[in-house]
Amino acid sequence: MKDQLVPELRFEEFEGEWEQKNARSIFAFSKGKGLSKKDVSDDGSTPCIRYAELYTRYNEVINEVYSFTNINPTELELSKENDVIIPASGEDRHDIAAAACIIKSGIGLSGDINIIRHSQEGPFLAYYLNNAAKSSIAKLAQGTSVVHLYKSQLQELKLNLPTLPEQQKIATFLSLVDRRLAAARRRVEVLEEWKRGVAKSVFSNIDSSAYVSLSGVCKFSRGGTLSKADLVVDGDYPCIHYGELFSKYQAVANVIISSTNSKGGKLIPEGSVVMPTSDVTPVGLATATYIKQSDVYAGGDINILTPNDGIDGTYLSMYLNYDKQSIVKLVTGTTVKHIYISDIKTLKIPFPPLSEQTRIARILTTIDARITAAQKEVAGWEEWKRGLLQKMLV
Repeated sequence: MKDQLVPELRFEEFEGEWEQKNARSIFAFSKGKGLSKKDVSDDGSTPCIRYAELYTRYNEVINEVYSFTNINPTELELSKENDVIIPASGEDRHDIAAAACIIKSGIGLSGDINIIRHSQEGPFLAYYLNNAAKSSIAKLAQGTSVVHLYKSQLQELKLNLPTLPEQQKIATFLSLVDRRLAAARRRVEVLEEWKRGVAKSVFSNIDSSAYVSLSGVCKFSRGGTLSKADLVVDGDYPCIHYGELFSKYQAVANVIISSTNSKGGKLIPEGSVVMPTSDVTPVGLATATYIKQSDVYAGGDINILTPNDGIDGTYLSMYLNYDKQSIVKLVTGTTVKHIYISDIKTLKIPFPPLSEQTRIARILTTIDARITAAQKEVAGWEEWKRGLLQKMLV
């Protein structure tokens, strides 16, 4: 039964095996044309999609297009209803399976987009290519620093397809899941916008006389020789690796997620704020995290700011994350960006009375808690969708 082309999870009205088909026998391939980034215009009259947007702006089903161009439509390759498109180039062969079905016709499609025309259910094909066929597409792609996916390669794909009614039922269900997921993501965006507005309101109303240089209100130190290789599960000491500051923590670290058996790191003084010292982007360095827990070790490439009495660490972290542009101006370096303690010391930050710092910190922390809850909801929907795709496709 395991080798049969039957999905693990299936709507009860369908039965029998899915049929394996060759892409060359059921697809007609073509490519987009032109449309560079400079051809996109805010006042454009023709909707268009550039290949890079398939990685960043669209999921499997495209109901709404965000870019427009003033290029004459006769000079463009225009979509037809139910077209499936997939990038012809990318940076990673494992990510090049970024297929999407265009519901509407008349959309300009840029060069480096493969167009698939067919008589199947378009949204189902997009879900299938991005998931069940993802590893097969990765094997077909060619190149190293830039990966290419050609018509001749896509023609070699073998697809396991159910009947058209079952394709339609699966696509309708997964599209509903995607709408719920999009709504959850939008809630996160709304909360983040709200926080930015609140932060701007409270910080901009602080009297200018309250601004002081960090050199006068903090002690500074650096993390120790704790590498990523030193991280272990259930280690003796909680620790932070600098890379985690970009992805695992927000303005306040309530729980430390990593541990080590090494004391090579620097013990972070209780109530300190930590910042990365290097990254590939300047904005990445404008990241701060208040460490509530004691006895935590910091790895290398971490700046440690320990506030003096009268300074609320949560407030300091919130402000540093708010005023990113002031930090970005201090960043140096070309390929790898750096920010040094000597530069951080020069930052001027408004410090109202401690009671007001604490009040502001409490307001923003409360909003952060709501954002975290909304992000967990998004993660739950994403995990459920992944599970569905694994079980509903063959």
